[in-house]
Amino acid sequence: MVGLKDWVEALGGRLWVQRVPGVLVDTLTDSLRACEVAGARLRLPAERAAIVLTVGTHGRVAISQARSGDDAEAAVVEFVDELLSLVFESG
Repeated sequence: MVGLKDWVEALGGRLWVQRVPGVLVDTLTDSLRACEVAGARLRLPAERAAIVLTVGTHGRVAISQARSGDDAEAAVVEFVDELLSLVFESG
C-alpha cells in the first residue's frame, strides 16, 4: 500500500509521474471491483473502466481549465455522471 511518505518522497522526481497514475487507476479499479461485489454491473472489466474514467475525467478537466468558464465545475460534474453511465450498466 502506498502511504503519504511514498508520495512525499516521489514528488521530487520522475517516479512521481510514473506512480501517481498507476496508484489512481489501481485505487479506482479496487473501488469498481467492490461495486461489482455489491451487485453493480460494469460494461467493461474493472481495470479498463478505471482507465476510461481516469482519462476521460482528466481530459474534461483540462478542457474546462482551457475554457475557464463560470460553469466549469458543473460541466465537469455532469460529464463525470455521463462517463459513469457509460461504465455501469443501468437497471
